[in-house]
Amino acid sequence: MKIKIQTDRFRFRLRFPNGLLFNRLGLFLAAHFLRGYVTIPASDRKPLLKQLKQCRKRFKGLPLVDIKTGAGEKIFITL
Repeated sequence: MKIKIQTDRFRFRLRFPNGLLFNRLGLFLAAHFLRGYVTIPASDRKPLLKQLKQCRKRFKGLPLVDIKTGAGEKIFITL
């Protein structure tokens, strides 16, 4: 996963190995920190991981977030 943030003052690029994000620990941490917004039942976590791994293989480079503001700031996250 690639994260790019660009403003007038700085550029920030960050790469995460997909293996760190799409595993049981990563899903557990995401569910824990987002529990006020999203609920993922324990029975649905394993199929969700399987689908995320398949999407990662099929749609490599898929843009997840692409935001451009009027002030010239850009945020771009790809799979």
